Amino acid sequence: MREGIAFAWSIAEGPGQLSAVAGERATYRATAAGSARLCVDAQQGETRLIADAAVEVLEEIEPPEREDMGIPDPVEVKDPAGSWRSRLREGRWEYNGSHPDYLNVAREEARRFRFLATLLAKELVLRQVAGGAVEDRLLESLVEVLVLLDERLARGGRIRERRATGGQSADAESAGDGRS
Repeated sequence: MREGIAFAWSIAEGPGQLSAVAGERATYRATAAGSARLCVDAQQGETRLIADAAVEVLEEIEPPEREDMGIPDPVEVKDPAGSWRSRLREGRWEYNGSHPDYLNVAREEARRFRFLATLLAKELVLRQVAGGAVEDRLLESLVEVLVLLDERLARGGRIRERRATGGQSADAESAGDGRS
């Protein structure tokens, strides 16, 4: 039972401040680098427990400001003749707003979001590997498969899967709700 427990927080050693002390929770704010020891005294009726924790505070390290950190905003490019879905060009993440796959998902916000997230994942993977036409074609094929699956599920379609059971294969159908 957690009802009726009184908590008393304190700093036994070292610099810092306790704030937002609310029952079983407290916030410690360091005022300088170094070591501190925090204590809590909990009492319920005749039962009393005391606990402490050692804290080592290091100097705050600011991350370097870089333009290429974070998720870039997608920039729409209309290229009806282009077969590309997305690309990184001159520091921008572009997607082809004329590609049939994009046009197919553009009116449904959730599907559009999944499509753009898939394209971003493809671009990030391409950026991390050695790069080349083979990796690009493989990832484009992956995107194509994911788009077809999403389209089929959006139409209420089912995905058939084959499972091996005791040396035999058994067909099972999933209603497309994420369960296998």
